[in-house]
Amino acid sequence: MKILIVSEFIPYPFIGGLARHAINLGNQLIKDGHTVDILGNGVYGVGEPCQVMEFKGSVYLDKDIDRGKLAGRIERHLKIYPLWIHIRIAKNIAKSILKYAKNYDAVHYHGYYPIIAKYIPNNINLIITHHDYSLSCPKKNLLHNNGRPCVPGITSSSCGECHLSPPDIVRKRLNMVFVNLWRAYAKKAIDCHKHIFVSKRLSDLNLSIINKQNANVYMVHNFIDCASVQKNIDYSKDNHIENNKIRVVFANNIDPLKGIKEYLESAIENGILTDDIEHIVAGNGSQKIMLEAEYSKESVKFTGHISYHEVINTVYNSDIYILPSICEESCSTGVLEGLYLNKDVRALKRGGTPELAMYSSNKSQLKLYDDMESLVLSIKQDPVYRTPEKINIKFNNCVSDKASEILGIYKK
Repeated sequence: MKILIVSEFIPYPFIGGLARHAINLGNQLIKDGHTVDILGNGVYGVGEPCQVMEFKGSVYLDKDIDRGKLAGRIERHLKIYPLWIHIRIAKNIAKSILKYAKNYDAVHYHGYYPIIAKYIPNNINLIITHHDYSLSCPKKNLLHNNGRPCVPGITSSSCGECHLSPPDIVRKRLNMVFVNLWRAYAKKAIDCHKHIFVSKRLSDLNLSIINKQNANVYMVHNFIDCASVQKNIDYSKDNHIENNKIRVVFANNIDPLKGIKEYLESAIENGILTDDIEHIVAGNGSQKIMLEAEYSKESVKFTGHISYHEVINTVYNSDIYILPSICEESCSTGVLEGLYLNKDVRALKRGGTPELAMYSSNKSQLKLYDDMESLVLSIKQDPVYRTPEKINIKFNNCVSDKASEILGIYKK
């Protein structure tokens, strides 16, 4: 088959989980004998970002494939959800796809604008993979500003309010109208083409919020490129038991929804940041400078942004991998990598994370907790899962395991 992968996150200043998922899928399909190209972000698609992503096919760039900065500025300054701009961006992405679609058997979109399905004719074999809650939530993560997970409803007044905290009743009402209109568009988009969700939780919540049945919907868990993970392991530097410390690793964006701030606050309160426990925070983000200034003296090391090779080896040389996200993670790449590397993996019992227990090598490998304090206290209270096996041989969620399943959806 000839397949076009489309995303406004490829290329980008850094390759996140969504983009890596799409690139891994494309490379695997090429390995399986198919022709795969990427239609990517023409604003960021220059220089190093395009070179380091290691995609094996051709990359086409179009400035209509972009996230759009204007919408973000309006949201920040006017406290209004600019539905009309988001619709324009979706139409522009659809227009760009139509320039290329006739040359491909399937077009596979990964991004924040699933309503593009409304603007692509039915004779185009379009497949949309949903990595987040952009079908139903303007914040895309179902998280209130105060850190509590949403209890979503079809007409919940919080859906226009928590994202932007508008200061007056007029803007609150406008935002609710705009959110409901977006959901109406999303409901129609589900009918138009095929949709893949990367976890059952993601599918169930999105579809319940927009009040839609499961037509044209499939579930395929997020996956990792196991061959690439193994290739990146530096076995000569296996030193994670050095000094008999417990080494705890985070590999996330250091942003509010990722929960690293909340974890460290609770760790201080509960006496976990001690010399016998080493915390390594790998990543960058809006909270990094503030947290580094406050916690780097407390046996916490902040690495900043590091390469994929360094991420894999940081996790490989750890005892515990933690996903402290307070949002509804759809299907964490980091958790999957931790499970594949046979690490003790700990997270909050939210989003699609509980579903990933099926990829554990042992029932005690993935530990889930109801709240942040329980997660923090587990570092000293719960035994660390350890095994001499370097790789989880029971893991069956490599891209090589899932590519044929997705190919089958293309052909339906």
